[in-house]
Amino acid sequence: MPKVRINKRKEYKEQLRLFITLSNRVRTRIRKHFSEYADLAEALFNDVSQVPDEYYEDYYNDLFTILSASARDVIITMGNRLQRTRIMKKSDEIDPVIIDYVGTQTAQNVRNITETTRRAIQAEISLGLETGLSNPQISKNIRKSTGFSPKRATLIARTETHQAMNYGNQKVAERLGLKKPIKEWASALDERARSWHVNMNGVQVGIDEPFKIMTPVAGGGVVEKQLQYAGDANGGATNVINCRCFVLYYDADDLTDNVPRRTPIIEEVSEPPIKEINATSLANPIKGSAVVVSKSKKELKDEITELSTGGLNDKYLRSRYRGDINKGKSYFDDWNEEELTDVTILLKEANEIAEKHKIPRLRGTVSVGRSRALAMMGDGILYFNAKYIKNKTFGLKDREKSDFMVGKTQVKTSYGTLRKRQDIGSFADNMFFTSEGYVFGKAGVTSSKGLTKEKIKDLMLDDKRSTIYHEMGHHIHQQTKALTGDGNIEQTLNAFFNKAVRQDNSLLREKGITKMFPTRYSTTNSKEWFAENFSLYQLGIKDKVSPIWLEYYEKEILSRI
Repeated sequence: MPKVRINKRKEYKEQLRLFITLSNRVRTRIRKHFSEYADLAEALFNDVSQVPDEYYEDYYNDLFTILSASARDVIITMGNRLQRTRIMKKSDEIDPVIIDYVGTQTAQNVRNITETTRRAIQAEISLGLETGLSNPQISKNIRKSTGFSPKRATLIARTETHQAMNYGNQKVAERLGLKKPIKEWASALDERARSWHVNMNGVQVGIDEPFKIMTPVAGGGVVEKQLQYAGDANGGATNVINCRCFVLYYDADDLTDNVPRRTPIIEEVSEPPIKEINATSLANPIKGSAVVVSKSKKELKDEITELSTGGLNDKYLRSRYRGDINKGKSYFDDWNEEELTDVTILLKEANEIAEKHKIPRLRGTVSVGRSRALAMMGDGILYFNAKYIKNKTFGLKDREKSDFMVGKTQVKTSYGTLRKRQDIGSFADNMFFTSEGYVFGKAGVTSSKGLTKEKIKDLMLDDKRSTIYHEMGHHIHQQTKALTGDGNIEQTLNAFFNKAVRQDNSLLREKGITKMFPTRYSTTNSKEWFAENFSLYQLGIKDKVSPIWLEYYEKEILSRI
């Protein structure tokens, strides 16, 4: 492949010019969309005293059409431009990038925008009813809501365009076949640029490596955020909203006009307030030691209520576990502020799992009651064990069990020959009972002796994560629709499980090895097998996951999303 000469500052300015042009183009369409739906919301409330769910479905569909068309335009523009730079013609490489982006990023972004609009409308309705306004007055206030403001339209247009540009560049660059691909962060380098983004200017990494950005958080600290490209959603709002950074892609052998990096800026004035406190995501889960209690009990309970019931209007399959009775409920017990804060973090990640798998979000939280279970799940209702949330200690974790490798380590027992999965569940001596044991094994911890308070906090939050992720595994098989009929995937899951078990039993008898079960509890039935493996997978402990489960998950679940 021929060498290319690249002027880095010129390249940045050209990307910025395209960003302004493309974002202005979609901004006009978003403003029109806002205007039409503001008028419609006003008319609906004035006529029927409500804004029904159908309104938000239409709002989502129309906005998705606008933003997906814009994303396609943006990615084609950037992809063709990048390929022309390399003197290549591979337009067929761009379509898969568009499909992937629209199906994941655009769909999720539109869901978030629609939900924010819903909350803005509901806030105006609630305020109007509390202050005794008439329907016509409330209707006018809905139309004037910030949810439909031109400023918001501009913000959405810029953020969506910026994300699509940088995503498209990253994915197309990965397909260029460069011998030694490099990507370099390019900041705006002006007074409006974030100081921590200016500090990244000129930083180079391999094309598959993330940029590691030390990001300020409330209280004066910083956390590391890993972004594959400028505008990557993993950076959170602090790094994404109104960002004007771009990434330059080139080969190590290319001829580049190097611009000296600017000396890192030391701000004499405080940074603007950052709203993200206890920011967490599946990609960057917050550590227990980084959690800050910043809200009152009332504020935390309100947040839990919102997170617990966010899926009330989502489309659920037929109720089988008293979901219709318990939906809309929120559970707090007598938890203190620290415990309530942990619960909000767990609920945020639980809902992200639901959104990632395109199933309904949670619609209620309840106590487990007299059950000794750490947690339970049914019909989108998450059942909490109050004592488990309060727990701040852990017992001895067996190193031999931590080293167990599914498909490789022989199952040990003093019972005798193991012939079937039920024998593993009852008699395996070198396997953890549940996935939480591997949380401590992953950290190399066998007891609490000598651990710092910070390390214990990290482990205890991850311990609770393992349980909530397990319950969200149940939520997935309960709410993922079957390819045929009106039910879920549990019938096909059970059939797959039984077939795989027969093969695994033979392996167990012949070699004393299981490829199916990472924990004793996972032998219970197909549903617990799915949930236990999903918990390990989501925790990032993938070397303990059953390869047979992984095959099923990728084929039957991930392929749909």
